[in-house]
Amino acid sequence: MKLSIIITAYNEEKYIGRCLRALSEQQTRFKYEVIVVNDGSTDNTQRVLTQYVKKFRDIFKPYCKENSGQGLSRNFGIKQSIGEYIGFVDADDWVNQNFVELMCESAQKHNSDIVVCDVHKIYVARMLEEDVTSLEGKKEVVDIANYIRNGQSNSYSCNKIYRRDIWQRYNFKKNGV
Repeated sequence: MKLSIIITAYNEEKYIGRCLRALSEQQTRFKYEVIVVNDGSTDNTQRVLTQYVKKFRDIFKPYCKENSGQGLSRNFGIKQSIGEYIGFVDADDWVNQNFVELMCESAQKHNSDIVVCDVHKIYVARMLEEDVTSLEGKKEVVDIANYIRNGQSNSYSCNKIYRRDIWQRYNFKKNGV
């Protein structure tokens, strides 16, 4: 099984290094690639990206394109990806070092269309942290239609992976979902 993680970045020089570092340090037996789409940044995002690509050519696949918004850049990244599953991480997010392992393991174990995990939010300006639980209780298998219909879904991108064929049928609009 292979996972493709797509990052879109527009003027994220302050944060993208931490994001890429976390993805380069994954402890996993699963194969994964990170598609990074520089969406026309005018700051030093490309310079930071180039540094990581030089160190980790086997993981990072960089692309630079004219600014078109996050949604269209994600669609572009999906087209470049080869994973059986696809995930999205924002350039200012970072994941735990066992993220790929746990998400892929769950997808494989349950033959899941979508795998969701919890989120740990950090509000730097307010010096506050909180955990956001995606599913109440300790359910491992969820009816996805019920999950969405009853509002259990959240808008975070970094806590989900999707079976590739979902993105063969659907795509993002310009500024998001």
